[in-house]
Amino acid sequence: MQLTEEELLVESDEDLEIGASLSVGLDDRNRMVVQLEYVYYDDHRRDNTLYALLDQEETTTLADRLHVSTAELPATLRKHFDDHPVLPPPSYVKGQFKEVLDFLIDCGARYRLYET
Repeated sequence: MQLTEEELLVESDEDLEIGASLSVGLDDRNRMVVQLEYVYYDDHRRDNTLYALLDQEETTTLADRLHVSTAELPATLRKHFDDHPVLPPPSYVKGQFKEVLDFLIDCGARYRLYET
């Protein structure tokens, strides 16, 4: 999925067998997407991505609640979730995905999960 205003929140140590990255951005319909991507370096057939997608109305409502523009949402989340250990394991990245989703719920935002 192509994202605009994409911000990398955290990524795992690339020297491990499995890599994980967490990013947030806006899709072509201006919906916010939180993306957790796993890369299996030894077997790319197992690569997968989990998406949390907010529809346009939820994205606009979240931006209003955080007092930022929709375009500023990804950077706002990056700033909110910017304290990470150096070279964390994939399990840490997965935990941060849950933290972001909990934050969205605390802000009153609803999302749908998709996996590819």
